[in-house]
Amino acid sequence: MSFRKPEDPEFRLLCVLNNLNSITVDRALTAEEIALHYGGAVEEVEALLRNLEKAGLVCTTRERMVKRYYLSPSGVLRVLSMYS
Repeated sequence: MSFRKPEDPEFRLLCVLNNLNSITVDRALTAEEIALHYGGAVEEVEALLRNLEKAGLVCTTRERMVKRYYLSPSGVLRVLSMYS
């Protein structure tokens, strides 16, 4: 996957997670919380998160039966690559 374009929905979602500081398990967010900041439907965000998880850029955890998402170290590097 190539994420170099800021208008790419997956790259934009990675940036949202980074901006929300969702980079560790204790800062993980639900798809609903992410969707509020992303500006899209929860279903759209969940689909993007699944793709990013498969690519190893997003990690998941469960807290009280609720799935939460945060950037993997590779996801953080991908976001920061836009500055190079």
